[in-house]
Amino acid sequence: MARNLRQFFVPAEAIHGDEVRITGADALHIRRVLRLRAGDRIIAVAPDRTAWIVELTSIAKHEVAGRLSERAPQSELAASPLSLAQGITRPQTMDLVIQKSVELGAGFVAPVICERTQASYVRDAPKRLQRWQRIAEEAAKQCRRPDVPEIAAPRLLPDLLTEWTALEARKFMLYEHATLGLPIAAIAPMTQGQTAAPCLVLIGPEGGFTEVEAELAAQAGFSAFCLGPLILRSETAAIVALGLVRFLRGDLE
Repeated sequence: MARNLRQFFVPAEAIHGDEVRITGADALHIRRVLRLRAGDRIIAVAPDRTAWIVELTSIAKHEVAGRLSERAPQSELAASPLSLAQGITRPQTMDLVIQKSVELGAGFVAPVICERTQASYVRDAPKRLQRWQRIAEEAAKQCRRPDVPEIAAPRLLPDLLTEWTALEARKFMLYEHATLGLPIAAIAPMTQGQTAAPCLVLIGPEGGFTEVEAELAAQAGFSAFCLGPLILRSETAAIVALGLVRFLRGDLE
């Protein structure tokens, strides 16, 4: 069954007629980790999101070749984009957030520098961007997405809010002091049936947002909500919030 086949993203220049050639880390993974052989099958996804079932014809040290046999069924993402702005946290936590946000359908992830982001995380963030993009690609392969979401370069929260102010989208901010803001029960009427509208989700770092940051987000059009009386870790909040928004929008049906 195609559902059990491993998926790989290939550049346009890797496809020649009905033949595809895979090199680099993916070729190494196919040969040494998966231990596939000629005659085994994989799924190759082209830049235009076309997915093909590929029958492997040769496996060399640095290159894997195969023949495009038939179109492969692909998971359909919701037509409405879902973006996450995540306050930068400790490295292993950010890795987890990137991975799970891709699995939950986010099409764009923006790491943001907040007032409570630790200085060491800020210094290391630009160097980790390539790693985050690689994690996003691996997560997309695993969950059989037809695309690899973009992981944006880290930026300051005020700069991000300035960029997103004019966007026509449903904007939600997770804020632990949102008792006078938007209660979670009110999200459903705002989001159910609204799959035509993009959604932006804003999550703070360890320690959450400051009052000033929350006010800036409100001015940018973000509605604040909480996830009940318990204080969740930043990575837990991101996973729950994305899943909640997708469910309420009807993306999981």
